[in-house]
Amino acid sequence: QVEGLTLVVEAKVDALEHKTQCDLLHKDWMDSPDVVFVFLTPSGRKPSSASDKAAEDFRCSSFRTLRRLLAEELSAAQTNAPPGLATAQSYLTTLSKEFA
Repeated sequence: QVEGLTLVVEAKVDALEHKTQCDLLHKDWMDSPDVVFVFLTPSGRKPSSASDKAAEDFRCSSFRTLRRLLAEELSAAQTNAPPGLATAQSYLTTLSKEFA
C-alpha cells in the first residue's frame, strides 16, 4: 500500500484456490482507498473463487504479461536508478526464467 494506491495481488502457480479465497480478499480490502485487485496466474485465467463484485473487480493477468510490463518499466528507469530497482531487476530475472 502506497499513497494513492492499494494493490491486492493473488498469485497462483501450481496451487488451487480456496473456494472463497478471492471473495474474502475482496471483502477485506474493498474499502481501501484506490484499491486495485489483480489475479496473477501463468495463463491469466479468471479466479474461480470470485463472485459478484469481486469477479468484476479482479483484473486478470499472466506472469508473461507482468514480465513484459516490468521489463518495459525497468528499461525506462535505468537512467535515474529509483529505490527498489535491484529488487525489481531480480524479480524480472526470475520471471524470465520461470515464464519464458
